[in-house]
Amino acid sequence: MRTRTLSLAVALCWGAAAVVAQPILGDYTPLQCAGEIPATFLVSASEKAQQAIAEESGSEDESGKGKASAEAFLIESRFLTQELLHSGLVLFGDPVSAYIREVARRVLADEPELFDKMQFYALRVPWVNAMATDEGVVFVTMGLMARVENEAQLAYILAHEIAHYKKRHALNIFKEVEGIKEERDMRGFSRRARLSGMDLIKTLYHQQAETEADSLGMLMFARSGYDLDAAVATFDMLETSLQPWQQEEFKPAVFEDPTFRFPSWYVAKAKELELDIPQEVSLMDVLEEMARPKIITHPDADKRKAAMARMRARLADRDSDQLWQGSEERFADVQRMARFELPRYYLRDEDFYDAIYHAWLLLEHHPDNLYLKKTIAQALYTLAKYRNAGLEYVYPPALESPVNGLANFFEHMEPQDFMLFVVRHLWKLKRKVPDDALIDQMARDALVELALHYDEFSPDQTAAPAELPKLLQEWRELEGPPGTTPRYSSLYKQSLAKKKISELYPRIVLAAVKDDAFDAAWAEAVERAKKLRARAEYLSSTRGRRELAAQWEKKRRKGVMLGIDRVLVVSPSYYWVHMRMVDGIPVFEQDYIASEQKRKWMLEQLDRFSKELGLEAVVLDPAMLTPEKVELFNELVTLNEWLNQQANFIDLTITPAYNQQEVLAIAEKYGAENMLHMNFARIDELKLWLLGAVLFELETGIPFDLSNYMNLKLSEPVEMQILYDLICQLSFEPSE
Repeated sequence: MRTRTLSLAVALCWGAAAVVAQPILGDYTPLQCAGEIPATFLVSASEKAQQAIAEESGSEDESGKGKASAEAFLIESRFLTQELLHSGLVLFGDPVSAYIREVARRVLADEPELFDKMQFYALRVPWVNAMATDEGVVFVTMGLMARVENEAQLAYILAHEIAHYKKRHALNIFKEVEGIKEERDMRGFSRRARLSGMDLIKTLYHQQAETEADSLGMLMFARSGYDLDAAVATFDMLETSLQPWQQEEFKPAVFEDPTFRFPSWYVAKAKELELDIPQEVSLMDVLEEMARPKIITHPDADKRKAAMARMRARLADRDSDQLWQGSEERFADVQRMARFELPRYYLRDEDFYDAIYHAWLLLEHHPDNLYLKKTIAQALYTLAKYRNAGLEYVYPPALESPVNGLANFFEHMEPQDFMLFVVRHLWKLKRKVPDDALIDQMARDALVELALHYDEFSPDQTAAPAELPKLLQEWRELEGPPGTTPRYSSLYKQSLAKKKISELYPRIVLAAVKDDAFDAAWAEAVERAKKLRARAEYLSSTRGRRELAAQWEKKRRKGVMLGIDRVLVVSPSYYWVHMRMVDGIPVFEQDYIASEQKRKWMLEQLDRFSKELGLEAVVLDPAMLTPEKVELFNELVTLNEWLNQQANFIDLTITPAYNQQEVLAIAEKYGAENMLHMNFARIDELKLWLLGAVLFELETGIPFDLSNYMNLKLSEPVEMQILYDLICQLSFEPSE
């Protein structure tokens, strides 16, 4: 089973000046950070932790274990925040972040000092949420910005999060729970019972904090001048937060035209809102579901709404001319941008059906938008690659969501029928934008996929354009006019019609795109498929397996020699981890301070060894950031997202990422053809030092694994030797 994960990391920063929202016309460029990089990016996590500990020590008289626990919490939270700051999910200097900040300023109009202490950001994630940290950072997801119905609802949500910060809920909940853990003797309980008990304690305190934030937030919201009824209506909006921002039945006809139709039995599946995708359930799936936390940290939504309705009834109404009226046009512009951002985020996170659905919703109002068309094309193309590789794509369904209908439609298509449709869709788009390099690459590679995995099919079977009218008429006679449900007088006639349509489909589907350029690309694809198939057959033979084993053994003993002159090294990381046993179970904890120090040391050694061995290592790293280097920050975002995509595509044949062209532009700027991704982990208790190093070819995404590990007592000389060996393998010329 292919497991997909959504990163829960969020980067937090702020921008000083608002950027005027631009109208969305024939195309759309995804938002990027602009202006100066905020100062919080440039301060090390250890400095932030030391300052937080000093402030906390000065505010309360704590000692002993409780003080140590609080310090550990502050250190961990500052380092995790720093990691999120550099994750690339934050936006600063953009129109959406600037708008959120303006609304927050209105909410805190009576408390300007508090506003100056806090920071407000938009986050490049599609789910609906808003969160506050103990540092006074409030961030609003782009998914929420796409869903809020007006500025007043956003203002109430911000007031709720500001209340969390004012009441210091994050740190106080931690202290309360730690205090209870110290006071209660739980030694007589099993580990499972202790964990369940602590989960319940945490839950109760979280629910109390949410209730308190609701009430205090409502009072702050009332002072801000917005319509009080909007606060209560916010809960109605949040109750449907798992649904798309617009509920509309997906219509497969969007992919049809006078020269092509889908068989009716596929179209019927698009009307089913209950997910009906046949999937195998493994024992691991069952165990994961059993282990999933069942305790809810938020109070019941209906109870929260009722409490806010009672509180709203006690607050005095204002005359309509006393209400604060934000700019409806400004809100609409910002919300439109947020909705245009979502398809790309879904594509990045491999939620392909959500990407298609949300892009389709926007195409209904912006039919010529190339950004949306490319998003749909990339989602369809990657889905086809998953199927052809034999990897199950698991779509997480939402209750009664129209996206389920779209998933049902595509998942029930026969693999060859789906592949033919994807080829047709890509070549149609290629004709409209012949100069787009990414569309061209996907269209040509789709033909390789067709030739490689469906060798029983040949475009020679496709009808000539002159034959299409007759074939389409035959189709209509079998299924009736487009948009109607065919009615068969008997199961026999239904079976006969389905058989004939199944024979017509491959003849019709590519007829409209088949021309000289298509035929030439198909001939190239056939040759490429033959080579790939021959290589796969050789590697599966006895001789091929022996050769492969010999290569791996040689690599294990002697390494490899790649002869690279120049390489991009992007955001290398170092994790110093300690292991301790809890009830016989190993628990791993990172030493954040030591990891930060060793990471600096590692970068110094990397620079030193590269110079000694003649390798031009171009390091792009958050440590290089200065206020004016926003271009570097955006490059890091692009490259790291590309790396994540390529890691997910490791089991597929060459698959370009959604931001492939942006990556190639960066590669050209720095004159590098390869990128090195390095992750280091040190576990002293296991005498283990791990080097996760993968070299990616930027043009194709092809990875070359250079990972290594040492199972011995660690010291700096050993670490230096492993790093030195890595640079040798990159820089030394291969022997004949």
